[in-house]
Amino acid sequence: MKSKTAWIVLTVIITVGLIWINTYRRSVRYFNEAQDLMADGKILDAVTSYEIAAHAYTPWNTYVQRSMERLWEIGQRLEKEKEDPAYALIAYRSLRSSVFAIRSFYMPYREWIPRCDEKIRLLVLKQKQQMAAQAAPTPEI
Repeated sequence: MKSKTAWIVLTVIITVGLIWINTYRRSVRYFNEAQDLMADGKILDAVTSYEIAAHAYTPWNTYVQRSMERLWEIGQRLEKEKEDPAYALIAYRSLRSSVFAIRSFYMPYREWIPRCDEKIRLLVLKQKQQMAAQAAPTPEI
């Protein structure tokens, strides 16, 4: 009986280990892909790859945190470079959704949520103001 239990425990440990390694490697692969895309100037494509890397959460995986930091930096950069807030919203929403995607019985990186919520709120407000200004009739002179 002990031998059978030992094999089951060993099988579970190996399975969990292989899943952890696969998930970790996926985060590394997509983080590096995002870095290359950024170097090529493909910012929105990089956002997608950073988001995938951030979704590949494993404990002690620094690539997840680094991906989240890059998404925040991209959002800030797009706020400054683009008049249309939709671009920055993509980055901030990707970051926010990544945090919710990796939650389980606890929520790592929860500190990003209020920061993203505030940025998203302000950018949506700016977007609505821009749309209202475009829709407003121009006065006839």
